[in-house]
Amino acid sequence: MKVYLGPAGIPTTCLGNTEKGVREIADLGLNAMEMQFTYGVNLSLASAKAIGLVAKENGIRLSIHAPYYINLCQQDAIKLARSKRNVYESAERAEALGAKVIVFHPGAYMGMEKDRALEQVKKVCAELVKETTVDLGLEITGKQGQFGTLDEVIAVCREVKGCVPVVDFAHMYARAAGNINYEEIFHKLAKLNLKYHHFHFSGINFTKKAEGVGNERNHEPISIDKPPFKPLAESVLKSKVDTTIICESPLLEQDSLKMKKVFEGLDYNS
Repeated sequence: MKVYLGPAGIPTTCLGNTEKGVREIADLGLNAMEMQFTYGVNLSLASAKAIGLVAKENGIRLSIHAPYYINLCQQDAIKLARSKRNVYESAERAEALGAKVIVFHPGAYMGMEKDRALEQVKKVCAELVKETTVDLGLEITGKQGQFGTLDEVIAVCREVKGCVPVVDFAHMYARAAGNINYEEIFHKLAKLNLKYHHFHFSGINFTKKAEGVGNERNHEPISIDKPPFKPLAESVLKSKVDTTIICESPLLEQDSLKMKKVFEGLDYNS
């Protein structure tokens, strides 16, 4: 198995464009990067192909985080169509980049019953995968009002081929108000027989609403140890599944390198 580590976006020290950012990641000794389409898909297909070639030459595994505007629970037909378009445009760029997966937040309940929201997300994802050639990565979300618990995402991925779970461990930690059980998470993932894992990690602050119930506030450096990284690394190696971990800490490449050191301390060498 192989572990891929890198930042969500180009390194903070990079003064150039995305292509230069990919080269800098390779120079740092990292091997992954998630391109951020936070506020819209603003990359041409030609540029995506050029960046993809640089990534391939340097052994960098690319992924995309699709725009935040996506909400598959949306009941307004026009707004839902916009969400779907954001997914399609992200998927086109991912294909040009040679990326395996696009990551997105599935949506917010907006007053919809959770069971009904689950069925709608399944239905829309089943439509989306017919028109895409890369995996759709449903991210575990960090607030109670958002669709995207681990069980919800697994339920979608179990039924819709072409959808994969993207576990954001900071989000899980926040939703559970400071609790996380890596063994339980990996046990659930194992039932999907995934060919690879795609994860997000950082430290996180949260607001506690009740015992075991919280909402994310902001991402923090991994040094706060909330959640802890080393037991996650141990679980990754135990799983024997190729794994990408994207660092969403404010210290993007610095904390990615810290993660790499943790794996090396566990006798893993890429």
